[in-house]
Amino acid sequence: MEKFQTVKEFSEWEWKSSKLELTEKEKTHFYKRERWCGNCKRYKIHYVFNEPWRYVLRVSPYMITHTKMVDSDLESEIQVVENYIVNHNLRDKTNRLMHGSSRKWSYYEKEKPKETSPIKNKSLHILYQQYTDEMI
Repeated sequence: MEKFQTVKEFSEWEWKSSKLELTEKEKTHFYKRERWCGNCKRYKIHYVFNEPWRYVLRVSPYMITHTKMVDSDLESEIQVVENYIVNHNLRDKTNRLMHGSSRKWSYYEKEKPKETSPIKNKSLHILYQQYTDEMI
């Protein structure tokens, strides 16, 4: 199946940019076209190539010529360290050391057992009863 091929059109901003590395002779092969932009509700200026039929898109296959050698001993050591980090919940600490913050944005993170509040999920009646028992 053939795809419809087009030559790049430059917007007015790209045309005036210093990053566009076209010489004055190369710029003479383009003409100015005004086209209605439905999003902006106004006419926009584009620079279009005069003779697009001169160019044909050629696609070359992607060939893998080199492969990276894998060191199985090194990979197993990396996996051991990764497992240690995951099993001991050290990901946040390593991120904090490397980047200055843990980069943890989860709102639904469960509290750790040692950080849970002793009065959480207790009714006021039971809390008042414990308070009065301590006062006596």
